[in-house]
Amino acid sequence: MGLAQVEPCIDASLIDPTAFCTEEYAPVCGCDGVVYSNACYAQTQGGVTSWTEGACQNCEDLAEVDFGLCELVLGVGNVGGSCVYVSGCGTEVGGIDYAAALFDSVDACEACLALGGGPNEGCTYAYACNYDASAQVDDGSCLFPPYHCPLSPEGGGCTYIQAPNYDPDAVYEDGSCTFTLDTICVGDLNGDGSISISDILVMLGLFGSVC
Repeated sequence: MGLAQVEPCIDASLIDPTAFCTEEYAPVCGCDGVVYSNACYAQTQGGVTSWTEGACQNCEDLAEVDFGLCELVLGVGNVGGSCVYVSGCGTEVGGIDYAAALFDSVDACEACLALGGGPNEGCTYAYACNYDASAQVDDGSCLFPPYHCPLSPEGGGCTYIQAPNYDPDAVYEDGSCTFTLDTICVGDLNGDGSISISDILVMLGLFGSVC
């Protein structure tokens, strides 16, 4: 039986913490066994190279599933309580796709069994302060800097481009910006260095307020 050439599950070059992803909840199961809220988060936050639509299945017993007589290695699965390589013609059997029940490694499969067959919940985003590397399902508990958890002094600075002490190398805004009358951009209500529709929305939100 020959092993099929498979693409590595995680590609670190795909991870981009600055990437914008919508908050649409369309869960996908990454090849790493982690449930991501949508495909964008799977790629840019987890760096996974493949996923299937829908949340990951629990590591169900595949002993009674007939994947066919083909010798293609589909992955590692729970067969009668043991994690073994499963071969067959494809992951879809009887209209059900079992791809999410197959793992990239024996270790990942055994980790699922160790959790009692159920996914471990926690914060799955690597750049959150409370990231849980063992979590398979994101439970919405992630806390992100700088507002919800402390950051080290290194990397902080003024991120507003109109400020005299603007720091292009700053990783996050630490509140150190100083402004003079000649650097204040009239109409820039949200302080992002430009006048745009965002400023109009800020103004409309304040419209009618009593000062």
